[in-house]
Amino acid sequence: MKLLDKQGKLFGKIHLVDTIFIILIIILVISVIKRSASGNVKVFNGNSHKVKVELTVETYAYREEYLQSLNVGDEIAEDKKYLDGKITDINIIDDQIALTDNNGDVIIGAHPFKKKGRIIIEVQADMNGNSIKMGKQELVVGSNLFLTTEKSDLSTKIMNIEVIE
Repeated sequence: MKLLDKQGKLFGKIHLVDTIFIILIIILVISVIKRSASGNVKVFNGNSHKVKVELTVETYAYREEYLQSLNVGDEIAEDKKYLDGKITDINIIDDQIALTDNNGDVIIGAHPFKKKGRIIIEVQADMNGNSIKMGKQELVVGSNLFLTTEKSDLSTKIMNIEVIE
């Protein structure tokens, strides 16, 4: 049996051009997988240490009744377990609304129905270099934080992070 027959088939079964094309596709897929799996991915390994962090978070605009489920002293939870952290302060503030007056000027004022909560949390977090994690969530100013306590589960935005110890 010949390696290539008269029709250009490899071992009489598959075309040589098709074989080269399939090999090139496989090489391309492997190189894409290798490139995306290495390099820019930061690995959070066991070289972390515990630090006490004070987080200032703001809730999104809710009705005030949602914010009343939060209390100073509530423990922070994640995945049905408590983390080493508590709410230390809660301020309910008016959400802002922008309207135009009769002259077309923009006026910013308090929203008549919606409120925002500014919440301060003290929590023990894992610090590895510049990366700070509270449970499974990485803490970055401007990113979202799912604030879970025994009575509430709210989406918040991190406004400030301060390492206390």
